[in-house]
Order: sequence, then structure tokens, then C-alpha cells
Amino acid sequence: MERSALVIKSLSDLASLNPYHRRDKDAKRRHSEIKLQLADLTPAEIAAREKRINRLYFDCGCSEATAFGLAALVGVGAWLFFRPGGLSAFSPVDAVYFIVGFLLASGLGKWVGRLRARRALQVEVDGLRTYLGAEAKPSHISHAKCGIS
Repeated sequence: MERSALVIKSLSDLASLNPYHRRDKDAKRRHSEIKLQLADLTPAEIAAREKRINRLYFDCGCSEATAFGLAALVGVGAWLFFRPGGLSAFSPVDAVYFIVGFLLASGLGKWVGRLRARRALQVEVDGLRTYLGAEAKPSHISHAKCGIS
């Protein structure tokens, strides 16, 4: 299946970029990039915004997962080395701690990275909506009911 560009031509098209309220769950698999075709922006602004939006939209959190995983390897390794008995007291249970610590930290890093990218993408989309004259209210809470009159 050939992947095409997702083209944003209007304010209503920006809703497809909302990371908290995506109607199309397979959009990342079908699209290779996001292109902005908005008349209100200069070519330099379009290029800069496209670069940021593409980076955030397709971010998978792998860099954070790597950093968290490496930190866990160093942390668990230091704990194994500096504990009473040092590495001479190494047992199979310690190997399990080492592997489980790495996997948990990497999973946490992946989650943190994706959450960071989603929030940054929402800020970018909301900023673009505001710049183009839409309301400043984030689109992911537009359906929320307020109990205060």
C-alpha cells in the first residue's frame, strides 16, 4: 500500500491532527507526511510548521524509551555492583531484576515520549488554529460540559 501525504487546507482539516480525538486510527499508517496548504501563512511559516507537526505527529517515543532503558541499565548495574557482596553475589534472580528493570523503564519511557509528543502536537495545532482565527479553546475539550453558568 502506497502512503500519501495528509494535506491540511482549512481549519476543519486541522481536526484530523488532534491527538486526543482522532477519528481515523490508521492515519499514521496511510500517510507518509503532513502538508499544509493554508493561504494565510508564508512559505517560511508553512515549512517551519510542517517540520514541527510532522516530527510530533509521527513521534513514537523511542528516544525517550532508549534514554529510560539505558538509565535503568546503569542504575540496576550500579545497584548490583555497590550492594553488599558486589558482583560476586550475582544470582539468577539478579538477572531477572536487570531485565525487568530495563523493560519497565523502557516501557515507561515510551509512554512518556508519546505523551510528550501528543501534548506538544496539541499545543502546535491549537496555536495554528488561533493564528488562523479560530477560537483559542483546545479542540480536544470542545465537547466537555461545564457545570458553572
